[in-house]
Amino acid sequence: MQLDDYIKETLVQITRGVKSASEEIEVLGGNVNPPEEIRIVGATPIYKAADHQVVKFDVAIQVKDVSSTEASGKAKISVLSIGGGIKNTDETQAVHRVRFEVPLALPCKLKS
Repeated sequence: MQLDDYIKETLVQITRGVKSASEEIEVLGGNVNPPEEIRIVGATPIYKAADHQVVKFDVAIQVKDVSSTEASGKAKISVLSIGGGIKNTDETQAVHRVRFEVPLALPCKLKS
C-alpha cells in the first residue's frame, strides 16, 4: 500500500467509525465527540463543535530497488513489504521512519 493511500484510508476509517458510533450511541442517550458549551451569564447557552483531534502517525517506509533480467529496474515506496517471485533478482532495501501529525475535525452533532 502506498503511503498516501494508507494516510487517506486511516483518516477516512477513523471518521466513519466516529460517525457510526455516534449514531448508535445517540440512540442509547450518549454522545460521541460532544459539542462544547459556551455559557454567557444570563443568556441561552451556545454550542460549538469540539476542537479538532490530532492523529499521530509513526510509519516505517520501505524503499525497494529491484533489478531483474526479466524486468526493468524500478524504485517503489510502500508502507508494507510485498514479496515477489522474480528469478535472477538483485534487490536493495532501505527502511525510513516517518513521524507526523494530522489535525482532524471529527463529526460533531451540534445542539439546536
